[in-house]
Amino acid sequence: MRRAMAEAEVGDDVYLEDPTVNTLERRAAEIFGKGAALFVPSGCMGNLIAIKVWTHHGDEVICEERSHVNLYREERCTPKTKLRTSASAPTQPD
Repeated sequence: MRRAMAEAEVGDDVYLEDPTVNTLERRAAEIFGKGAALFVPSGCMGNLIAIKVWTHHGDEVICEERSHVNLYREERCTPKTKLRTSASAPTQPD
């Protein structure tokens, strides 16, 4: 993995000059049958983008109380999105 990273062709992704990211995004779009895909470097960023796409400032996000967003992302999500989160009871018993 380290060798692959060190030997990868790189460029500025903002200007679509990173061939590795461009290939990854094209392949992901093909796999999922979409017109385009977006690479994000972390799951946290992906969660934040997904939440922002579906909400507006001041909205409430209702999460299952054991959900990843509720347990690990609320403190990061709330200040950036101006959303309220609230936890619901578990959907399935343990």
